[in-house]
Amino acid sequence: MILIGRFNELEIARIVSIGAYLVSDDGEEVLLPRKYLPADARAGSLIPVFVYTDSEDRPIATTLRPAALVGDFAILACKQAIEIGAFLEWGLEKDLFVPAREQIRPMEPGKSYPVRVCFDPRNKRVFATSKISKFLRKADDGITEGTEANLLIFDEGQLGWSVSINGVYEGLLYRDEVFEPIAIGETRKGYVKKIREDGKIDCFLRKPGFKGVLDSRDVITAALREAGGFLAVGDRTPPEEIKRLFSMSKKTFKRAAGTLYKDRLISIDEDGIRLLGDVDGHGDRDGKSPAP
Repeated sequence: MILIGRFNELEIARIVSIGAYLVSDDGEEVLLPRKYLPADARAGSLIPVFVYTDSEDRPIATTLRPAALVGDFAILACKQAIEIGAFLEWGLEKDLFVPAREQIRPMEPGKSYPVRVCFDPRNKRVFATSKISKFLRKADDGITEGTEANLLIFDEGQLGWSVSINGVYEGLLYRDEVFEPIAIGETRKGYVKKIREDGKIDCFLRKPGFKGVLDSRDVITAALREAGGFLAVGDRTPPEEIKRLFSMSKKTFKRAAGTLYKDRLISIDEDGIRLLGDVDGHGDRDGKSPAP
């Protein structure tokens, strides 16, 4: 059986003027156009090909490799948009069609979108959809809190951004917990923050708990070194300014700054925080190490 939208290893049944007819184990045939036929091709030899449908919905084979196969998630650029749908570039002569009903919001030429490649068995057509959530599932025994994951950002709503977790689960990045610019179509490393009783998953871009505090310490000290060792921030600094300077919440900043203070790596003064090591991180400004 020839699988449309996937790679198939098929036997060359016969070579003709327009190419070669390839045959599957059950006798189903598909044409490989001559321009894709290897120079050393011979009847009886096996050849790996990708099979899709041409502009007349006939199965056709190619040795080109598309950007994604049926069942894959991918980020593809929109080449053309018309009333009934949009066409995405996926590395083949025929663009990948996204019906209008399969778009979360209308696609625009020149922009890239996260999609899933699908196969419609009724008309044997390959198509794409940006409605990724229907292919994702809620939490089960295969995922736990604290898990590091690849997050594909595929939609934005009132609460924040919907993400695909390792292409399997659906999660949410809350708007008030994201402290850096992100956009639909980006892939970020993140973490499972919480699994709710209803199976919904909350995600976070920083490591949760104490490990996240340790990472935030590095962010603060790096910002201090870049600023020459001093920043005018403290209890009265607005959360928006903390977010702008350190890409973290004020609560996380205070926890991380507190651990730096306890370790005698910074001083917390009335006018701000000071790095006790030199700007390069090698001892204090007199060339000495911080007091033990």
